[in-house]
Amino acid sequence: MHGIAGNYLAFFLIGAAVVWFGLNVLRENARRQREAFARSIPGVARVLKVAHSGPSRSYGAILMDLLIQVHRPGLEPYELSTMWSVEPGAVAKMQPGQTFAIRIDPQDRNRIYSGETWARSLGVMKNPITL
Repeated sequence: MHGIAGNYLAFFLIGAAVVWFGLNVLRENARRQREAFARSIPGVARVLKVAHSGPSRSYGAILMDLLIQVHRPGLEPYELSTMWSVEPGAVAKMQPGQTFAIRIDPQDRNRIYSGETWARSLGVMKNPITL
């Protein structure tokens, strides 16, 4: 019986260590994200193309794959393929030719955040959308 109790204790300690390590990784990642957002600067995005859009499986949002042109003070405009979560009533604001407010991390121009309450950036896409 003593061996089984020792095994349970060992599994518990290993499990607790894994959870503790995982929580520390998540906390550090959240801290880095907060710092990146805090240093972000205002910019404007112009929608060039909507490649795909459809309902999200949660929260009633619409997921949109967009090709946007990023306008940042002091730099030439550049294009990014991004994915956004958009409130259904704001989909018309994300059509080609429309502009919307964004925030740009000056240390990583590919890291952008929404400057609008009705949309949220889900990040830059690995496979770029082309015109």
